Amino acid sequence: MKRYFVIFCILFCAHGNLVHSQTTQEDSINRRLIFKNLVGYSLGGPSFLSINYEHYFNHNWSIEAGLGSVIFISGVHVGTRYYLGNSKHPTRFAPYLGAAIGAASIIGSGGSGGIDGYGTLVAYAPLGIQYISKNGFAFSLEGAGMFLDNELLPMGAIRLFFPIERLKNSRPKAERIPKHNTLPKSKSNHYNVGINLFSFFKPNYMKELTPDRFFSSNSSVDFFIEKEFSSKFALRFPIRIGFNSKHDWVSTVNQDIYRSARKTIIGDLGVEPIFYVYSRKKLTGLVATSVCLGIARKILKDDLGGTNYQYHAGGTLPYTKFGCSLGIRWSFTRFLQLRLEYGGYIANNLHGKFYTGLSGKCFLVYHFGGKKK
Repeated sequence: MKRYFVIFCILFCAHGNLVHSQTTQEDSINRRLIFKNLVGYSLGGPSFLSINYEHYFNHNWSIEAGLGSVIFISGVHVGTRYYLGNSKHPTRFAPYLGAAIGAASIIGSGGSGGIDGYGTLVAYAPLGIQYISKNGFAFSLEGAGMFLDNELLPMGAIRLFFPIERLKNSRPKAERIPKHNTLPKSKSNHYNVGINLFSFFKPNYMKELTPDRFFSSNSSVDFFIEKEFSSKFALRFPIRIGFNSKHDWVSTVNQDIYRSARKTIIGDLGVEPIFYVYSRKKLTGLVATSVCLGIARKILKDDLGGTNYQYHAGGTLPYTKFGCSLGIRWSFTRFLQLRLEYGGYIANNLHGKFYTGLSGKCFLVYHFGGKKK
C-alpha cells in the first residue's frame, strides 16, 4: 500500500510541475502573440452594432474590419489599434489608441424616408482598455470622437471578441528549439494581373454619396498589376480606362449632374498596399488601401436666363481618390484566383468638392509563378 502511495505522489507532483511549466510558459509571452485572429461584436462606433475581425501583427499593432447596422443607420469600416504592453508579459489589461475610417448609410435623415446619406464618411478615434483572458476571450471599453454626417460627435463602444485559432508555437523565440536541415523562407517573387468583371456587368453603376450618385457616367474598365513581396504583403497598381470620353454631351436637366452624374472619366492610375490578414486552405482575407490620380472631363454651366441653365462637357480636370476596402481571395487553381472586394473612399468631384462612397469589385486574377514547390 505504501508503494502505491509513493507512486501516486510522484505522478501527482510530475503533473503539477507540467501544469506549472505550461502556465509559466504562457505567462512569459503577450497573449496577443498567442491569439492573433479574433472575431466578435461591438456596440457603438464606428459601425454601430457590428461584427468585426481583428488581426494582431505583433503585441502592439492590430488591424480591424467590420460592418453593422442599427435602426436607421448602417456602416462598414477598417481601422488600426496600438496596444501598450511588453512582448514578454501576458499583459491581460492593455490601454490602446486607435483610428478607423468607413462609410455609412443614413436612412431618412433628410425627412424623405429614403436613403439620404448613402456612403456618408465616418472617421473614428478611440481611446480604451482591453482585457484578454488566457483562453483568448477579449473584452474592451472605449470612449471616442466620431465624425459623421459633417458633425463631430462623442461616441464609445463595448467590444466582445473571441479567438479564431491559437498560435501553435507560442513559446518565446529564445525558448524555441531550432529545426535542423531547414532553409529560411525566401521572399515571394510572384506577380498577378487582374481585371474587374463588374466593369462588364455594371459599368455605369458605381454608387456614390450625395450629391453624386455614380462615379462615372461613361463605361470604363479597371484592371491591375500586382507584385507579391511576401505571403502577408503585396503592392498593387490599379489602372482604369474610360470609353467614349470625347463625347460632348449637352443637357438642361440638373439631375444629369447630381443624379445621373455626368462625370466623363478619361482614366486614372493608383497604388494600393495589400495586407493579407488571414489564410485558411484556398481562402485568404485581405485589406487594401489606395491612392489614385485621374483625369476627367469638366462639367460647364451656362446661364440661359432666369432659372434656366445648360450643362455640357468642357476641358479636362484632374481628380484624387483615397480608399480602403476588405476582400476575400479564392485561389481555385495554382494560376487563377477570384477576389471579391468591398470598401469606401473619398474623392474630389468635378466641382472641386469632396464626397465619399462605397464600391464593390470582383477581380479575375492570373497568378504568375503558381508552380508546385
